[in-house]
Amino acid sequence: MAVLGLTAWLLIVTQANVHSTGVDNNDPPVVTVNWGGDPSCQGKARVEELVGQLLGRRSGANSGVKANIEVSAPSPMWKLVAEITSGDVSGERVFEATSCEALIEAVSLSIALVVDPESVFMPGDDADPVPSPATLELPAAVEGAVPEISFDEPGEDVAAQDAERTKKPLARIEPKKEAIVENPVDRPEIDRSEPAGAKGGGTGEEVAAAQGKSDGAPIGVGLNMGLGLGLGVLPGAAGTVSLAAHLRGRGYWLGLLGTAWLLKTIKSARSADVSGEFGAVVSALQACGVPSRKNFEFPLCVSIGLNTVFGRAIGAVEGAPARATYVALGGGPGIRWSRSGPVAFLFQIDGNVPMRRPQFETVPSGLLYRVPAIGVRFMLGIELRPGTKR
Repeated sequence: MAVLGLTAWLLIVTQANVHSTGVDNNDPPVVTVNWGGDPSCQGKARVEELVGQLLGRRSGANSGVKANIEVSAPSPMWKLVAEITSGDVSGERVFEATSCEALIEAVSLSIALVVDPESVFMPGDDADPVPSPATLELPAAVEGAVPEISFDEPGEDVAAQDAERTKKPLARIEPKKEAIVENPVDRPEIDRSEPAGAKGGGTGEEVAAAQGKSDGAPIGVGLNMGLGLGLGVLPGAAGTVSLAAHLRGRGYWLGLLGTAWLLKTIKSARSADVSGEFGAVVSALQACGVPSRKNFEFPLCVSIGLNTVFGRAIGAVEGAPARATYVALGGGPGIRWSRSGPVAFLFQIDGNVPMRRPQFETVPSGLLYRVPAIGVRFMLGIELRPGTKR
């Protein structure tokens, strides 16, 4: 039997979904409720009202769902047993709480999910319509507002000078005669020397510098993927999978980074029956300065990105998912090594500082998890550089 101290689940659902609450008391109830047990806890009318609100229905058309409910006095907690029937399917739910009202809210949510789960998680058709945007009217065009452009005729002096020039005969150009001589001393010589290091006498840096002067600094593309371990985004240490693409210039990178944080589970500090499962996705724009030495590169990066942490309550009753998105600043050093060819091996350290710290709570258990003030990720990976030899 499920033990529900999770009116918090109802809180999460009602925060994430907005429904119409205007149910007409003269309409028939959406469900049929038979209420019995301790006379100090009477909730038949309240359950019918809450189910209608959760389903977002103004019309009280009966769904055919029946609920037989028995409530027991606190010993030490209130206990409710509900037998819910929909057509030929019947199931029993058991709830415990510290108050009668908490039981009413919990069983109302359970009945509403049996009637129509989609209506619980989506706004109703009778929700207030979104106002249409204001229309901006532009003033009508003013006739005759286009300026007229006129051209002045050339003066008499200019016309006379042009006429005089046309009367003069063209000068005749005679071809220049040149003598052919042996071993001309004025013939320019072609410099056939090669750049420094081209014949193997120089270092790789000299060859690259000589090519850079003639060809300019090329722009290439890099793709990398890696696995890592991170702290500070999810509870405790979590595995990560990263993909990145960047443009490579001489001494810099500009790229887009995406990282998935694998699921982690944390238990409530106040209730052994309540826990949460969390995951995260991080996307960031990254800029790096990349000094190099022989076969090594040493990128130093800064980034700005969006972190999305999502979680759901698990344990006594499965909860609805919750999500928080926030901006984070990051960056850190790394090292790349490549022997030759388009493949490089990399190690990267990235810090992560959130601009705000979302928190996840359950009721009545309270705080379940809050994003830390700083995080860090360590990653090992492979980088592909199409079209490069180094």
